[in-house]
Amino acid sequence: MPTLVAVLNEGEKKHKRAVYRCDCGMDFVANIDNVNRGNTKSCGCLRRRVTRARSLLHGHRIARTKTYVAWVNMKARCDNQNAREYANYGGRGIAYDPRWSDFTAFLADMGEAPAGLTLDRRDDEQGYAKDNCRWVSRAVQGLNKRNCVRYTLNGKSQTLAEWARETGIGRVTMLKRIQRGVPLGLALSVKGYLKG
Repeated sequence: MPTLVAVLNEGEKKHKRAVYRCDCGMDFVANIDNVNRGNTKSCGCLRRRVTRARSLLHGHRIARTKTYVAWVNMKARCDNQNAREYANYGGRGIAYDPRWSDFTAFLADMGEAPAGLTLDRRDDEQGYAKDNCRWVSRAVQGLNKRNCVRYTLNGKSQTLAEWARETGIGRVTMLKRIQRGVPLGLALSVKGYLKG
C-alpha cells in the first residue's frame, strides 16, 4: 500500500488528488478516493511485477511466441464457436487434453515449436493430446487432411504426391493412369508404363 507523502496545493485538493510514495520508492500522483478504496495500490510497479511474474512463468504470453500462438489457436478451434475453423474442429467433437487448458502443460508435453513447423494431429479424427500431436512442416500437415485421397499398395497408404516423391513418377501421370483404369500396382509403381 502506498504511503501518503503530502497533499498538493489547494487546486489539487479540490480534485481529491495527492502525492503518494510507493513501496518501491517512486512518488506518484493519485486520486485520494481510489487509494482509500484500495483501487490504487502502487505507482504501477505492482501491475508490472505481476505481469512480469506471469510472463516469466513460461516466457511466452507477452512475447506471443510461435508455440504460444499455436496453443491459443488450438484452443480457439476447439472451444470458440465464432472461430473460423470451429466447424471442422470443436463443431465435430475435436477437443484437447484437459491438462492443455494450461499453457505450461502444453509446453511441457510438446516443447518449443521448431522453426518452420506447425502443430499437427497424427490422426485427424482424434483430439489434441501428447500422443496424437507433433510439430510438422506445412507440406506434411497438408497431407494429413480429411479430404486427402490415399492410395494403398502393399499395405502402404499414401497420397499421390507422396507416391510421386517415392517413385519418381509424376503425380499427374499416376492420376491419369488410375483414371484410365490401370491397375493400382502398375499405376503407382512402374516408371515408363505406357497405355497398352
